[in-house]
Amino acid sequence: MFGGDKPPMQKLIFALAIGAIASAAPLASSPAAPIILAAANPGWNVVPAPTDGPAFPAATAITPDGYRIYVWSREDDRGRQVFAELHPPAGTGFSGDMPRWRIDNGEPVDTDEIRRAGEERDMLWGFTGNTVSIWMLWLGDAVVPADEPAHRWLSGRMLEVSIELADGSDRTIVFPMEGASMAIEAAGEIRAE
Repeated sequence: MFGGDKPPMQKLIFALAIGAIASAAPLASSPAAPIILAAANPGWNVVPAPTDGPAFPAATAITPDGYRIYVWSREDDRGRQVFAELHPPAGTGFSGDMPRWRIDNGEPVDTDEIRRAGEERDMLWGFTGNTVSIWMLWLGDAVVPADEPAHRWLSGRMLEVSIELADGSDRTIVFPMEGASMAIEAAGEIRAE
Protein backbone atom coordinates (compact mmCIF):
# COMPACT_ATOMS: atom_id res chain seq x y z
CA MET A 1 0.00 0.00 0.00
CA PHE A 2 1.65 3.30 1.12
CA GLY A 3 5.41 3.19 0.74
CA GLY A 4 5.70 -0.29 -0.74
CA ASP A 5 8.40 -2.34 0.95
CA LYS A 6 10.05 0.59 2.75
CA PRO A 7 11.03 0.26 6.46
CA PRO A 8 8.22 1.12 8.93
CA MET A 9 9.54 4.65 9.74
CA GLN A 10 9.77 5.55 6.05
CA LYS A 11 6.23 4.22 5.53
CA LEU A 12 5.00 6.48 8.37
CA ILE A 13 6.76 9.54 6.92
CA PHE A 14 5.41 8.71 3.45
CA ALA A 15 1.85 8.30 4.82
CA LEU A 16 2.08 11.59 6.77
CA ALA A 17 3.32 13.42 3.67
CA ILE A 18 0.51 12.00 1.54
CA GLY A 19 -2.02 12.94 4.23
CA ALA A 20 -0.69 16.51 4.42
CA ILE A 21 -0.88 16.90 0.66
CA ALA A 22 -4.36 15.39 0.52
CA SER A 23 -5.67 17.71 3.26
CA ALA A 24 -4.28 20.74 1.40
CA ALA A 25 -5.72 19.69 -1.96
CA PRO A 26 -9.16 21.33 -1.53
CA LEU A 27 -7.47 24.72 -1.19
CA ALA A 28 -5.57 24.56 -4.47
CA SER A 29 -5.60 22.96 -7.88
CA SER A 30 -2.16 21.46 -7.28
CA PRO A 31 -1.34 19.62 -4.03
CA ALA A 32 2.01 21.41 -3.77
CA ALA A 33 0.52 24.89 -4.27
CA PRO A 34 -0.19 25.75 -0.58
CA ILE A 35 3.39 24.91 0.35
CA ILE A 36 4.78 27.04 -2.48
CA LEU A 37 2.31 29.86 -1.70
CA ALA A 38 3.34 29.94 1.95
CA ALA A 39 7.02 30.08 1.02
CA ALA A 40 6.52 32.74 -1.64
CA ASN A 41 4.22 35.09 0.30
CA PRO A 42 5.58 36.47 3.59
CA GLY A 43 2.19 37.95 4.55
CA TRP A 44 -1.03 36.23 5.53
CA ASN A 45 -2.32 33.13 3.72
CA VAL A 46 -5.16 30.65 4.02
CA VAL A 47 -4.00 27.11 4.86
CA PRO A 48 -5.49 24.02 6.52
CA ALA A 49 -5.90 24.66 10.26
CA PRO A 50 -3.67 22.71 12.67
CA THR A 51 -6.12 20.01 13.74
CA ASP A 52 -6.36 16.27 14.25
CA GLY A 53 -9.96 16.34 13.00
CA PRO A 54 -11.51 17.09 9.63
CA ALA A 55 -9.72 19.81 7.66
CA PHE A 56 -10.98 23.40 7.74
CA PRO A 57 -9.33 26.68 6.67
CA ALA A 58 -7.28 29.06 8.82
CA ALA A 59 -5.63 32.39 8.09
CA THR A 60 -1.98 32.30 9.09
CA ALA A 61 1.20 34.37 9.25
CA ILE A 62 4.71 33.52 10.44
CA THR A 63 7.49 35.72 11.77
CA PRO A 64 11.09 35.45 10.53
CA ASP A 65 12.03 33.74 13.82
CA GLY A 66 9.30 31.10 13.49
CA TYR A 67 6.33 32.22 15.60
CA ARG A 68 3.13 31.34 13.74
CA ILE A 69 -0.38 32.62 14.32
CA TYR A 70 -3.58 31.08 12.97
CA VAL A 71 -7.10 32.54 12.92
CA TRP A 72 -9.94 30.10 12.36
CA SER A 73 -13.64 29.82 13.12
CA ARG A 74 -16.48 27.48 13.75
CA GLU A 75 -20.20 27.99 14.07
CA ASP A 76 -22.65 26.62 16.60
CA ASP A 77 -26.00 27.62 18.09
CA ARG A 78 -24.44 30.72 19.74
CA GLY A 79 -23.08 32.08 16.45
CA ARG A 80 -19.69 32.31 14.79
CA GLN A 81 -16.74 31.67 17.11
CA VAL A 82 -13.40 33.00 15.88
CA PHE A 83 -10.17 31.96 17.58
CA ALA A 84 -6.52 33.00 17.37
CA GLU A 85 -3.92 30.28 17.90
CA LEU A 86 -0.23 31.07 18.51
CA HIS A 87 2.58 28.51 18.07
CA PRO A 88 6.22 29.07 19.12
CA PRO A 89 9.18 28.02 16.96
CA ALA A 90 10.80 24.64 17.59
CA GLY A 91 12.79 24.63 20.81
CA THR A 92 10.77 27.46 22.39
CA GLY A 93 7.86 27.02 24.78
CA PHE A 94 5.28 29.11 26.57
CA SER A 95 5.01 29.36 30.38
CA GLY A 96 1.28 28.63 30.51
CA ASP A 97 0.22 32.25 31.12
CA MET A 98 -2.28 33.74 28.68
CA PRO A 99 -0.98 36.43 26.29
CA ARG A 100 -2.03 40.02 25.72
CA TRP A 101 -2.50 41.41 22.22
CA ARG A 102 -2.94 44.83 20.70
CA ILE A 103 -3.16 46.23 17.20
CA ASP A 104 -1.74 49.55 16.02
CA ASN A 105 -0.72 50.61 19.55
CA GLY A 106 -4.35 50.36 20.64
CA GLU A 107 -5.67 49.25 24.00
CA PRO A 108 -4.18 45.85 24.99
CA VAL A 109 -6.57 42.90 25.25
CA ASP A 110 -5.83 40.52 28.13
CA THR A 111 -6.79 37.06 26.88
CA ASP A 112 -6.84 35.73 30.45
CA GLU A 113 -10.03 37.75 30.95
CA ILE A 114 -11.48 35.99 27.89
CA ARG A 115 -10.42 32.59 29.27
CA ARG A 116 -12.04 33.34 32.66
CA ALA A 117 -15.28 34.55 31.01
CA GLY A 118 -15.46 31.26 29.12
CA GLU A 119 -14.84 29.24 32.29
CA GLU A 120 -17.77 31.05 33.97
CA ARG A 121 -19.94 29.55 31.20
CA ASP A 122 -18.19 26.13 31.27
CA MET A 123 -16.63 26.90 27.88
CA LEU A 124 -13.04 26.85 26.69
CA TRP A 125 -12.38 30.36 25.36
CA GLY A 126 -8.66 30.41 26.12
CA PHE A 127 -5.78 28.08 26.91
CA THR A 128 -1.98 28.30 26.93
CA GLY A 129 0.26 25.25 27.11
CA ASN A 130 3.92 24.77 26.31
CA THR A 131 3.46 24.63 22.52
CA VAL A 132 0.22 26.51 21.85
CA SER A 133 -1.82 29.46 23.06
CA ILE A 134 -5.40 29.83 21.89
CA TRP A 135 -8.04 32.44 22.65
CA MET A 136 -11.42 33.54 21.35
CA LEU A 137 -11.46 36.71 19.26
CA TRP A 138 -15.14 36.95 18.45
CA LEU A 139 -18.49 35.31 19.21
CA GLY A 140 -21.46 36.61 17.28
CA ASP A 141 -22.69 37.26 13.77
CA ALA A 142 -20.52 37.07 10.66
CA VAL A 143 -20.29 40.90 10.65
CA VAL A 144 -17.93 42.27 13.32
CA PRO A 145 -19.03 45.74 14.54
CA ALA A 146 -16.45 48.54 14.37
CA ASP A 147 -16.49 49.05 18.16
CA GLU A 148 -15.46 45.42 18.91
CA PRO A 149 -11.77 44.57 19.57
CA ALA A 150 -11.97 41.77 16.97
CA HIS A 151 -12.67 44.40 14.31
CA ARG A 152 -9.03 45.51 14.61
CA TRP A 153 -7.94 42.12 13.22
CA LEU A 154 -9.79 43.06 10.02
CA SER A 155 -8.62 46.65 9.77
CA GLY A 156 -5.27 46.99 11.56
CA ARG A 157 -1.71 47.32 10.31
CA MET A 158 0.41 45.76 13.09
CA LEU A 159 -0.42 43.02 15.63
CA GLU A 160 1.66 42.63 18.79
CA VAL A 161 1.24 39.54 20.98
CA SER A 162 3.03 39.61 24.36
CA ILE A 163 3.51 36.30 26.16
CA GLU A 164 5.71 34.79 28.85
CA LEU A 165 8.05 32.08 27.61
CA ALA A 166 8.84 28.86 29.49
CA ASP A 167 12.20 30.31 30.61
CA GLY A 168 10.36 33.15 32.42
CA SER A 169 11.25 35.86 29.91
CA ASP A 170 8.59 38.02 28.27
CA ARG A 171 8.37 38.12 24.48
CA THR A 172 6.45 40.50 22.22
CA ILE A 173 5.85 38.97 18.81
CA VAL A 174 5.03 41.35 15.96
CA PHE A 175 2.93 40.30 12.97
CA PRO A 176 2.44 42.77 10.11
CA MET A 177 -1.25 42.71 9.18
CA GLU A 178 -0.80 43.19 5.43
CA GLY A 179 -3.19 40.72 3.80
CA ALA A 180 -4.70 39.69 7.16
CA SER A 181 -8.16 41.09 6.49
CA MET A 182 -8.62 39.16 3.25
CA ALA A 183 -7.22 35.91 4.72
CA ILE A 184 -9.22 36.16 7.98
CA GLU A 185 -12.43 37.01 6.11
CA ALA A 186 -11.92 33.98 3.84
CA ALA A 187 -10.94 31.50 6.56
CA GLY A 188 -13.12 32.85 9.37
CA GLU A 189 -16.16 33.60 7.25
CA ILE A 190 -16.49 37.00 8.92
CA ARG A 191 -16.20 40.56 7.70
CA ALA A 192 -15.78 44.02 9.15
CA GLU A 193 -18.78 46.32 9.55
